[in-house]
Amino acid sequence: MIEGAPALLGRALPPELSGWLLRRACALGLDVRLGLSVSGAVPGAAATAGATLTLSDGGQVEADQILVAIGLAPGTELAASAGLPLCEATAGVLVDADCRTADPRVWAAGDCASQRREPNGRPVRMESWQNANTHGAIAAASMLEAPRPKSPYPWFWTDQLGCNIQILGAPQPGLQYVMRGAARPDDDTPKLLCLGLRGGVPVHGVAINAGGDLRALRALFEQSVVIDAAAFADPAASVKLFVKSCLQRSA
Repeated sequence: MIEGAPALLGRALPPELSGWLLRRACALGLDVRLGLSVSGAVPGAAATAGATLTLSDGGQVEADQILVAIGLAPGTELAASAGLPLCEATAGVLVDADCRTADPRVWAAGDCASQRREPNGRPVRMESWQNANTHGAIAAASMLEAPRPKSPYPWFWTDQLGCNIQILGAPQPGLQYVMRGAARPDDDTPKLLCLGLRGGVPVHGVAINAGGDLRALRALFEQSVVIDAAAFADPAASVKLFVKSCLQRSA
């Protein structure tokens, strides 16, 4: 696996879990090369003979088959030609809370839109079906001058290396991460739960094969509830009872 970034899923996971995922990949027999790109490819002599890849550090890798997964770029040509401001950091069309662009007669929604979000106010462009659905409803309500629908907390999921990974929010500088549970990278069905706290409030959560627990915790994110980190980290405690206790204390 040739990965151009310095970490696996580095934009979505805290360093602790990104490192754990790398160790799992290695435990499963994958040869992972981080921080590299492919600078050249020479096909084999036969149609099914694979290719020799040259990497950005000068190394070479023999490949039987090649799968290219390099992400996507937002299609903002129409917006740019109309003079609408784009976000330098995310390359998306800048929109407000109603998905309205700098031109009050034009809206942008979904993967191409960069929207400022709390708590840091940085423009964020999210590529997920949940965000696209939410943006569509918000833009439609704005066009009709109807009340803005409530936005759910950003949620993503992916299946990687035999693990279902579900994520609430995104990494931010300065978060305190608390881990619940322990799992070896080579476990058949590892289970981990990690929360990123700001001032005791969860703003980023990652569940590995623990999606039900993360769904139970969602209310704490949406209501900005301060939690007891030590109580959360206790694997013997029920997550649902923990959430109930936190909500009762904050009421």
